[in-house]
Amino acid sequence: MRLLILSLLIMTQLSCITAKKQNAMLDGYRQDLTSALKNDVNTEQKIDILGTSLVEMMTQSLEFKSSIKAGKFVKKFGDQNADIITEIIEEVQSSVSSNPLLIMSLMNKPYVKDLINLIPKFEQKFKRIAWVAKIMGKVSKPLGMLNGGNTGGINLGNLLGSEEE
Repeated sequence: MRLLILSLLIMTQLSCITAKKQNAMLDGYRQDLTSALKNDVNTEQKIDILGTSLVEMMTQSLEFKSSIKAGKFVKKFGDQNADIITEIIEEVQSSVSSNPLLIMSLMNKPYVKDLINLIPKFEQKFKRIAWVAKIMGKVSKPLGMLNGGNTGGINLGNLLGSEEE
């Protein structure tokens, strides 16, 4: 009986530690993404902040053993940051339309390769979370090669689906 109580106590403590760690990570992402909205941050730096944050979040979410906990983490990230991500992406899209060479500079960024490698894994695990499809569809446009349609690329919005979990 003591062993059972001790085991439950330890599991409860581990769960609390995990929740605190997740919240700290989510707060860090929010701070990083918010910093990209400052006026003194240029478009390429905004793209770097967004790309790095997405890669880190995707990597961490794929490390969860529990799909339920991972899904909650991803959903919470989306709930907290979708407005900021959308604002950054809209600015990036307008910058890309006025300066198409910006896409060429993106192709050399290390997070682009990481995104390309992570997207299929992430899609497989989280295909039913609606905001993932919406945001990934928007992220794909500035990357050009991932943009669907006439370019022959991958349309992430279609790939990820749009149903709620």
